[in-house]
Amino acid sequence: MNRRPRPAAAVVLLGIGVWSATGCGSDRSTTDASSDQAGVDVVVSPDSGPAALRLAPTPSATIGGVEEEGSPHLLGRVNGVGRLRDGRIVLVEALSTEVRLFDAEGGHVWTFGRLGDGPGEFRQPRYIGQASDDSLLIWDDRSARVTELSPSGELREIRQPGGLVEQIPPRPRFVLENDRLLGSFPGQGAPSEFEHGEIVHDFSRMYLTDRDYSERTFVTEMSGATFQVFLDPDPTFVAMPFTAAANFAASGENVLAVARDTRGVSMFASDGRLVREMWVDRPPRPVTDADWAAEVARRLEDVPEEDRENEERRLNRLDLPEVMPTYDRVFDDGVGRIWARQYVADLSETPTWDLFSRDGSFEGTIRTPVLFEVSDVGPDWLLGVQYDEFFVPTVRLYALEPS
Repeated sequence: MNRRPRPAAAVVLLGIGVWSATGCGSDRSTTDASSDQAGVDVVVSPDSGPAALRLAPTPSATIGGVEEEGSPHLLGRVNGVGRLRDGRIVLVEALSTEVRLFDAEGGHVWTFGRLGDGPGEFRQPRYIGQASDDSLLIWDDRSARVTELSPSGELREIRQPGGLVEQIPPRPRFVLENDRLLGSFPGQGAPSEFEHGEIVHDFSRMYLTDRDYSERTFVTEMSGATFQVFLDPDPTFVAMPFTAAANFAASGENVLAVARDTRGVSMFASDGRLVREMWVDRPPRPVTDADWAAEVARRLEDVPEEDRENEERRLNRLDLPEVMPTYDRVFDDGVGRIWARQYVADLSETPTWDLFSRDGSFEGTIRTPVLFEVSDVGPDWLLGVQYDEFFVPTVRLYALEPS
């Protein structure tokens, strides 16, 4: 294997101002805050914050975990889950193409939708959020339209946007406080012809659009999946390990982003301006030989025995990064706290999240269970999907407690 250095973050610290960051009832060490030459606030905090929060020992609501055919608790693949302002939980069950609502304790309330192309029907639905008028917004990746439901499960409106970017609308992923939709438009940053050993990147272009898709604002473009190309004899794209695709979240009327080639969390205004960058001053995590051995073993698990030698030879030609990405997921709890997950290299790791205020100050950390995918965060609760060893999903709601 070869080593490839990661590009350094392009941040210039000027006129450092020092101030005290306080969170969770305890004093924090000083944090360096400054502005770079483009007027971007750069907030770098010392790695001195203890665990700020912890999950309650048991979930307060559980959805799933049954095998009874036809039960609303039978889950095959969850494609979006969120908590409504009244405390109820909405999810999209992708295999049945249904939207399901549950009360705050996990009891089933209603189910909407079925497979198809007509009103109230879906192909590849995804829950994206709740609008200011309480409408539940469901995006269909296949039909490229938004279905709006009332909290009582009635069809309110279907919006079929026209082509905004190369005849394909940005796929909405979040709803901002001002009802604008944060959407992505994927692409490939690779040339039409490749060189042997070339590193290529997909990218995500992020847009903010009005709810009726009448206007759009370009926010940013960030790197997505990373591949290395080998031409022996036919072009083969091998996914690069230890590289994180861009991840985005709504933060009030702003947009948060983390990516493979960024040092920390970036915050963009609704007009697309980069306004703040924040991170914890800790050394990057190196990619070790043990990390790579575990990655090779994982990739070879499902390769037939007769093909393993050739596959391992190909993997060992990859140009590995020297260090891991900093973060791979980001959320905002809706009242001022940002969650950024430290990069997870192996699914058996216990994830650790750095917590920041929206002004960039570091507030401490929290750990979440292994194979628990966070879907929504509030000031005193955490909602996500817990997978078992067979990757069967169960939705769980946890209360958050001071650590």
